[in-house]
Amino acid sequence: MIVGFMFMGGALGESVIGIESFYALKKVYDCKLIIFTSKIMQNLLQYCDFVDLAIDLNEENINSHKCDYLLLSKSDTYLIRYALKTNAKNIVCATKPLSFISPRCKTVPIYTFKKYYMLDERQILLEYARRINRKLYDKKIKHIDLNRAKVKTSTQHKVYIHEFLQTSLQKIQKNMNKHTRQPYLIAINPFNNACPYSLTLNGFLKLIYEIAKLDYCIPCVATYPQVNEHFINQYQIFKDSMNNDILNKLIVFSNNNDLLNLAEFINQMSCVISPSTGTIHLACNLRIPTIALYPQYDTRRWATHNNRYVFIPNDKSSIQPQEENIIIENTINMIIEMIKLQEISPTHIKYD
Repeated sequence: MIVGFMFMGGALGESVIGIESFYALKKVYDCKLIIFTSKIMQNLLQYCDFVDLAIDLNEENINSHKCDYLLLSKSDTYLIRYALKTNAKNIVCATKPLSFISPRCKTVPIYTFKKYYMLDERQILLEYARRINRKLYDKKIKHIDLNRAKVKTSTQHKVYIHEFLQTSLQKIQKNMNKHTRQPYLIAINPFNNACPYSLTLNGFLKLIYEIAKLDYCIPCVATYPQVNEHFINQYQIFKDSMNNDILNKLIVFSNNNDLLNLAEFINQMSCVISPSTGTIHLACNLRIPTIALYPQYDTRRWATHNNRYVFIPNDKSSIQPQEENIIIENTINMIIEMIKLQEISPTHIKYD
């Protein structure tokens, strides 16, 4: 059986959220699985052995593989119409007037029944996988460990990130002029275009400072080309204003645009703190503990795997300094609690 998946969504978070459904499709149906998708998803799936092929989404590519089933990650009417123009034998999508009347469509009524409204995006995509053969899916899914549906990186990515972090930790130890036990690497992601509810950059810099003050905690930030220079400049201004060497503990990883570098960087973290954006969904996929800085409503659609949330009451444009201070205090208290409960672990990277 050949299963294709028209996976629309160019953003990192929208892409990562679908990977468990790919794994379920492969393991339940033992199919040839082809993902028609964006360059971002193709990058993420490069070393995932549960996907046979990830290629550009276009009608020619879809028709060349003669899919028995073609799943749609989004069910806008124009996308259903597009799928029906292909030679796929069956289309799996949400129930819409067009898909309801088409004999080729097998639909999931996610807009009709309350039980679907309560599902998050990851769970809805799994329902699409289930719709191919509900009886077989229900029989086999209970024996499938979806925690194994992770983004995979190459040996080159692993070595590159390990050497970077090892060198950074050696430098920090030398500057601090003392030997410390294995530290906790706490990643903070201050970059977010997906959700307006977030801290200001100054708020994130304050959070980094408070994390740096914690014993055995090393704050880490991964940047990318579009934001790196601005972040470094603002960080330097903030560090100068604090006049405190504690901020020398910050590790800044200046990434290129390879998402697998980011994935391996996250994979080496003890915890990831982020607003509702791609970085935290990637951390969830990799089963790295997270603290989500969320508006409360996002906990339904974009739930994290460990359900650790600090809620943000207002969007970034109107958030007040006192509100940011409360969020920072709550986040620090949560880190301390997670360490005490052994929910997060120190880095295994040896640097002495």
